[in-house]
Amino acid sequence: MKRSTLSRRFAGIAVLTALLATAIGPATAADETVDMPTLLSVSGSAAFIGKQALESVQRLAAAINAQGGIRGKMLKVSLQDTTSTPATAVQLLNGLISAHVQAVFGPTFTAECSALAPLITSGPIVSCFSPGVHPPAGSFMFSGGVGSDSMAHSIATYFRGKGYTRIAIISSTDASGQDFEENFDKAMAEPANSSMKLVGREHFATSDISVAAQIARIKSSNPQTLIVWTAGTGLGVALHAVHDVGLDVPIMAGNGNMVRAQLTGYEAFLPKTLMFPGILGMTPLASSPAGVKAAQAQYFAAYAKDGLKPDLPGALSWDPTHLLLDAYKAIGWNATSEQLRNWIVSQHAWPGVNGVYDFAKFPQRGIGPESCVIDRWDPKAHDFVAVSGPGGVTTR
Repeated sequence: MKRSTLSRRFAGIAVLTALLATAIGPATAADETVDMPTLLSVSGSAAFIGKQALESVQRLAAAINAQGGIRGKMLKVSLQDTTSTPATAVQLLNGLISAHVQAVFGPTFTAECSALAPLITSGPIVSCFSPGVHPPAGSFMFSGGVGSDSMAHSIATYFRGKGYTRIAIISSTDASGQDFEENFDKAMAEPANSSMKLVGREHFATSDISVAAQIARIKSSNPQTLIVWTAGTGLGVALHAVHDVGLDVPIMAGNGNMVRAQLTGYEAFLPKTLMFPGILGMTPLASSPAGVKAAQAQYFAAYAKDGLKPDLPGALSWDPTHLLLDAYKAIGWNATSEQLRNWIVSQHAWPGVNGVYDFAKFPQRGIGPESCVIDRWDPKAHDFVAVSGPGGVTTR
């Protein structure tokens, strides 16, 4: 046999072996570890989110391993980098499907998760960490965090409680920006919000280096508050323009930017009031049930070991990861994707860091507006402070 033919065969065997090594279950009695196939964007434009999501998954795995693992097996996070590219995410998932993987942890942002949805009509489970996807009931995809529809509803509730009647919005033209804008339009159309009017609407590409013209037009519409919906460097570009144009109103930003290091870097041009539709895993409430408080205690302790506080990407990825691992704990490592899905959707009182999950009430997500709290960024404390109750209801 020719050397080139042998090389190709050995290369093919090596690739298949690598893929099979990432598959959760079945695990033999001799196995001491079980790999968690994890698709996250740890490079590219969404890396600032993906890296923190990876840290969250790793911390949870370490915490569970410290308690003896699951069914006698230690957890190992097996990362595959999507490079913040939907096409790469598709390629990686196809490889995992070929290796008969039953469940995948991640990805991290809307465009990637949306690209994977057509591939999983019969499995595997994809535990998407983005709140911007809305899988239909019965799908093998689950979405993390409070959905953008619930966030839009909570923001409108908060604005109404504050007495704002003139609202403006500028959003990025990517999948996340379009998704939120559509949901905010629906929230504004609700009869309860008839007193409010959208007086300005602008858009920009995430690659734009200036949005001064758009912000100037918004300023001329005399809004009482402005929504800036984008993530990453786009928020910095928009806030720079708000500062330079002299628009002095409270800003509500996309919660993908609830990253302390990122906001600290914007200190020179931050508005007086910068808010976000946060979740309970960022700013816990004293009124939360005991099970939620217990989950939060474990969560915050995992970060406190290193003197850290979790940012939003950590809060978005912790519960979906824990939920899927609980499914394996209940069923076993030989569980099929259908068995895993059935167990998850059967949960109606599962306590996580972001609230009590009820998959009958909120299919494919488990939580709704009551898990959303409006948070304000406190630049002096370098931390987030809750300024509303659940669902955006104003408290002061």
